Amino acid sequence: GRVMSETTDDGFVLDKGFAVFIEEYPEAKKLLDYEALKLKPFLPGALVKLKSRNNLARVADPLRVPGDTLNALLAPVGSLADKIKV
Repeated sequence: GRVMSETTDDGFVLDKGFAVFIEEYPEAKKLLDYEALKLKPFLPGALVKLKSRNNLARVADPLRVPGDTLNALLAPVGSLADKIKV
């Protein structure tokens, strides 16, 4: 979960300290009822707030979701060289 949130001057709420739960933890398997929790996966990627834009920029992972290739290439985050390295 998040550790804290910060609100930008233009009203966006930024969460800090995001963590992902991994279902394969042995102790969690013993203690938690996954079915009752109704856990759901989420798509890889992020929405990024840039100072130069009013809307959020979507950063995608085309290796895991091939349909996101165009979004990944056109995202205004990182250079083309950076995107190729990832």
